[in-house]
Amino acid sequence: MSNTYDDELLAWRQMLDERLRAEDGWLTLIGLHWLPEGTSTIGSDPACTVVLPADAAPPLVATLIRNGDQVFIKPAAGAEVRVNDGPIPDRPLFSDQEDEPDLVQIGRIALLVLARGERLGVRLRDPQNPARHHFSGRRWFPIDPRFRLQATFIAFDQPRTISYEDILGDRTRM
Repeated sequence: MSNTYDDELLAWRQMLDERLRAEDGWLTLIGLHWLPEGTSTIGSDPACTVVLPADAAPPLVATLIRNGDQVFIKPAAGAEVRVNDGPIPDRPLFSDQEDEPDLVQIGRIALLVLARGERLGVRLRDPQNPARHHFSGRRWFPIDPRFRLQATFIAFDQPRTISYEDILGDRTRM
């Protein structure tokens, strides 16, 4: 086994950990909430549909209105809510299935509308999530050259679409 292989593998492992710790990495996730038809509330009040950390938001920040496959956001009086670093648009929020999804900012909390099959939801991120700051890194098995496979990737002439079941149980085509 060459040092180059070891170095490449160690660099890849480090890159994975850095991605997890990033400002928008998976360790910032604090919630996924599926939205029912109609209105849902967002705030630190435990009675809200989407509950935010008490140190990050007032009791009521906004109302989400789901109308079919569209989600609108209406801020509560005096609440600071921004979309894509600007004012709230007079249109539905663009989901993660759009080329440029809308990012809703509520203080340090970021909210993104998710579309999964017939479901619509919101994913919440908090860069101050304790999981991010207490993450000590992944634990890895020692590098063992017996598990290294040498291969050549040969792409199809034309791309092929496959369907698979994702972690949420939805069928996804890619």
